[in-house]
Order: sequence, then C-alpha cells, then structure tokens
Amino acid sequence: MKDYFVLQYKMLNRKITEFGMSVIMAYSILLIGFYYLSQYIIALDRGGSYLYLFIATIYVFAQGEGKRNDFLKLIFNSYNYYRIRVLENFILSFPFLVFLTYKGFFIHGLVLIVLAVFLAFYSFAINTNFIMPTPFGNKPFEFTIGFRKTFLILLGTYFLTYMSVSVENFNLGIFSIISVACVCLTYYFNPEKDYFVWSFNLDPKEFLVYKIKISILFFALLSMPVVLIIVLFFFENILIIIGFWCLSFVYLITVVLAKYSVYPNKMHLPQLFLILLSLRFPPMLLVIIPYFYFQSIKKLNLILNDTNT
Repeated sequence: MKDYFVLQYKMLNRKITEFGMSVIMAYSILLIGFYYLSQYIIALDRGGSYLYLFIATIYVFAQGEGKRNDFLKLIFNSYNYYRIRVLENFILSFPFLVFLTYKGFFIHGLVLIVLAVFLAFYSFAINTNFIMPTPFGNKPFEFTIGFRKTFLILLGTYFLTYMSVSVENFNLGIFSIISVACVCLTYYFNPEKDYFVWSFNLDPKEFLVYKIKISILFFALLSMPVVLIIVLFFFENILIIIGFWCLSFVYLITVVLAKYSVYPNKMHLPQLFLILLSLRFPPMLLVIIPYFYFQSIKKLNLILNDTNT
C-alpha cells in the first residue's frame, strides 16, 4: 500500500515538471493560493463556512472516479482497497480540515472527516451503457466531453447560486458565475488530435472565429441560468453582474487562443503565467489576446493550409 502512494506522489511530481515548473515552486504557489482563496471564501458575509465545507466535499467526491476505483479493486483485496480509499480521502480533505480548525470551525471539520470516510465506501460509477445527453450536440467536442466530466461540479455551482439567494449574499452569486467560467475554461486545457483540426475546411482565421463563437454560445448556455437568477434577486447590482459575465467571456476567448497558440502541444507555464498575470491586471488582455491570436495563426497555418490547397 505504501508503494501505491509513493507512485502517486512521483506521478504528480512528473506532471509538474512536464508542465515546466519546479516541484518546490509548484507546491509553494499551491499552498499560498489555497490559503488566500480559503480566506476569501470563509470571509464571505453569510454562509462562507458552509460554502467552504461544500467545496471540500465536492473536491473529495470528484476524486472518487469510478473506473479508477474498479482498477484498484483488481489490484488490491477488499481490506487494502478500503484502507487506500479512506487514506486518500483523508489526505485530500486534510488541507481543508486544517484551515477549518485554524478558523475555529470544529463542527465543520468533524462533518468533513465523516463525509470523507463515508465517500470512501461508495463508488459513483454508473455501470451501464447510458451516455449522458448534452445540450451541445456533437460539437465542439470540448464542451460535450467536458460537460459530462464536470456535470456534478456544474450542479454544485448552481447550488451556490441557490445559496447566494437564500442567504442574500451577492458575493456568493458572483462567485458562482466565476465558478461556471472556471469549469468551462478547463475544457480547453487538452488539445485534440491534429486530424480533427485538419478536417475543418477553413483557414486559420475562420477556424479561430468558429471556435470562439461556439465557446461563447455554449458558455452562455451554461451560465445563463446563474446570471438570470442573480439579476432577478440582486437587480440593483446588475451592472456588476454583467461586468463579471462579460469578463468571463473575455477570459474564455483568451484561453481558446492560448490553447491554439502552442498547438498541438498542451499549454504550459508561459501561457498559464500570462493568463494569471492578466487576472491580476486585466488591461494586460489588450496585449495578451493579440499575442495569442497571432501565435495561433502561425501554428494553425501548418495544419489547415493543407486543407485549402
């Protein structure tokens, strides 16, 4: 069992180094980011501690992927399998538990431990041939695949919207819009095979416009219920709501362009750094977006030119 956790640790470190970042730097950034984000959530006017507990539970729940659990059952006997699952869930929930204890939310911490142990004994895989329908048809693949993988997380963001209304917390409503946007941004982190780009009978500019239009349309479809509800109950803040929603569209466009600026490779540290820098200082998008656009044109020219000759 010890070998299993050592292997997981080494695999995580390898992914970090492949991303172009040192392990120490990555863990430092993760720790600092976790602390300040936790501070922000806990400090929300109403329901911050419950939201924090909810996020921690969803995070632990999301790690219990059914196929991986089935694989573990093939390798380990039942006793060791459940020991691994309980220990895994405890490790995943430990940072949240430490922060809750630090802030004096001892009951919340106890509930988190109980939930983490409880979730270790259940597999949430659906062992049927059922394919979850999506509102996106078969294009683009990013939203079709991403929606199925993050369906429960999206339900969680809609629940946050309900909570923001029930406890009259406008900041929580804005957070739910940002959460939907962040989920959709992850859909563009993995590049498709170059064949699926080559198959488009479009030049690079037309291809990028098509991808951006589709991403905007489908993000609007997923985020519209959240935005409408928040506008309905916090109408006096409608300009702020629209502002955050529009900014979410801008960052979605940025990530789409960033994806193809290094295509067919994955986005690495330089692209992520520029995006994070623009979060700190949004006017930088005026430089970053054109940069990603022209880099994308160069990369796509190598693939799509064959289609138009």
